[in-house]
Amino acid sequence: MYTMGAPHVWPQVAAALVWLIDCIKIYSVMRDNSDVLVDTQCWSGEAKDEIVVNKDLYYINCSSDNLLMEYTEKCYDHFMNGGDAFEEMDAELQAKLNEVFKVDHSKVKTLEAENKRLNEEIARLEREKESKPDRLEMLRKLKASLQADVEKYQAYMTNLESHSAVLDQKLHSLTEACEASELEAEMMKQENARLQHTVDNQLYTAVDIERINHEKDELQQTINKLTKELETERQQLWAEELKYARGKESIEAQLDDYHKLARKLKLIPAGMDNSRGHDFEIKFSPEDGPHSPSKF
Repeated sequence: MYTMGAPHVWPQVAAALVWLIDCIKIYSVMRDNSDVLVDTQCWSGEAKDEIVVNKDLYYINCSSDNLLMEYTEKCYDHFMNGGDAFEEMDAELQAKLNEVFKVDHSKVKTLEAENKRLNEEIARLEREKESKPDRLEMLRKLKASLQADVEKYQAYMTNLESHSAVLDQKLHSLTEACEASELEAEMMKQENARLQHTVDNQLYTAVDIERINHEKDELQQTINKLTKELETERQQLWAEELKYARGKESIEAQLDDYHKLARKLKLIPAGMDNSRGHDFEIKFSPEDGPHSPSKF
């Protein structure tokens, strides 16, 4: 359509015109036989009320389409005859459309009044908006401030919950400590009662206790004295044991020399050539007493 004067687009334009003519012919046939077309529609699977509603909608659509087509034809004929005003056609179309759509003028007046009220409300809101241009910004700031307060309160509530949990734990620990202290106090009371009963029923007098304490001190002094003497004796015993160990080591060394020399001389053991049936081996055993070497 942008290059209508170009020869190469004429076949497409001609085909479009033929298609439009066919559409107009089909539309004219449908308009003249609308009742037959409605009755021959396939309403299978629909309820009776739905069929009535669908038929009514179809009648309304067909009627409005016919009215618009007639209105367009009349306006085009009037325009081609030199007319520029279409008020009569507009009024006729308005009346027919009101009849087709069954317009209730009382409701229209009510809607017009409601529309007027809404327009006045819109105008009032526009004036308020002009008088308070920053109201939205103020509300946004207020919203942001309230949101910040909410976040602060949430953080504060979280801290309070944590602090409450810590306090509950401390309270639990203190409760357990109090119970343990009460139990210990009860045990101490029982022990005090037992000791008081023992004191009340004891057979010793104060003089006896003082005498026993004096004897205890004397015994402790005796124990200390005997402990010192025992320590002295232990030191002397240790010295004697050292002396005995040194003498034993000396004797064992001399015996080793003797046994080495006796082996060289073939005196030991008893079966050697020079022993002549005698046992020249000396076995040192101090545990036998001081007279043990006499047999050698």
